[in-house]
Amino acid sequence: MLPRAALLLAGLLPLLAACAPTDPAVPTGGPEAWRVLSVGEARPPQGTSPVIRFEPGGRVSGTGACNGFFGPGQITPPVRIGPLGATLMACAPAAMEFDALLHAALGRVDGAAPQPGGQLDLTAAGRPVVRLGPAPAP
Repeated sequence: MLPRAALLLAGLLPLLAACAPTDPAVPTGGPEAWRVLSVGEARPPQGTSPVIRFEPGGRVSGTGACNGFFGPGQITPPVRIGPLGATLMACAPAAMEFDALLHAALGRVDGAAPQPGGQLDLTAAGRPVVRLGPAPAP
């Protein structure tokens, strides 16, 4: 009887996982690439276009105002990002300061909340820390 019950349970587990509730506030069919519009009140320095990409398999990558970054991360619950690795290029001080703000904020992210106009706030303890917008098509 045990093998039959084990087989039944093994067959039901994928079905139960598919029925698990998801957070309806977090987009799952939206773009996988997002433009970083702001970190707190800080906007990207002029002439930069920071982007973050949520990739299959629970990975995240992107470019800040200066350096690239990469690591574990997902936008679907449970929302999490990091720890992140990054390239170490030297850039203008404003770009490097923005990157430091971005990396610190991404390390605190624990939620996501859609905003008007297709924008998305990444949140920490319920407060917005990074505002994203759809990335332009390549």
